[in-house]
Amino acid sequence: MTMDDQNNRLIERLLTHIEKDMQPDCEYGFAPKHRYAPILADEIEQAEEALGFYLPPLLKDIYRIVGDGGFGPGYGLFRLNVPRSAWKHDPDRENSLVTTYQEHCGATDEQWPDEHFIPSHWPTGMLIINHWGCNIYSCLDCLGEPDYPIVRTYMGYFWPESPSLSHWLSSWVDGVPLFEQDWDAIPQLTFPTSDRLS
Repeated sequence: MTMDDQNNRLIERLLTHIEKDMQPDCEYGFAPKHRYAPILADEIEQAEEALGFYLPPLLKDIYRIVGDGGFGPGYGLFRLNVPRSAWKHDPDRENSLVTTYQEHCGATDEQWPDEHFIPSHWPTGMLIINHWGCNIYSCLDCLGEPDYPIVRTYMGYFWPESPSLSHWLSSWVDGVPLFEQDWDAIPQLTFPTSDRLS
């Protein structure tokens, strides 16, 4: 099975799962979700231009076929590219990939929540894609080809969460609770001087 076949199969499973409104019994941070309509390829290209790098093919297919966020683990995937001024709901709960990335890349030392851990700058290509509540987020390493791993972040610290975007979403569809892991046993990721995570 090719990578395209695997992605198409996962998208079919996502659509079925969302239609059934299925959630793991033990999942953390449930909140009413609203799946937004899929977006056009032109909108994805505009987002990539604003970010300065390409998005993983699977993520682009998800936004183009499944929807513009509002579904998935935690409080759901962020929308792709919506300025905060356009939000009609709670701006702290409603985020977009582009806006959040740009804000983190432009953050000053004073804006980081933990004064004991201030990264030199946000890693290039590291997109926050969902929110678990309490300042806990999952990120997608868009430069981590070919698998594009998922990274958990909290208060300026980072841990590996899933080996790939595909594995992360497949686990959610399979009903695997993703929030609770033995984080004390997982080595933290650090920022090398080159701005990439080790």
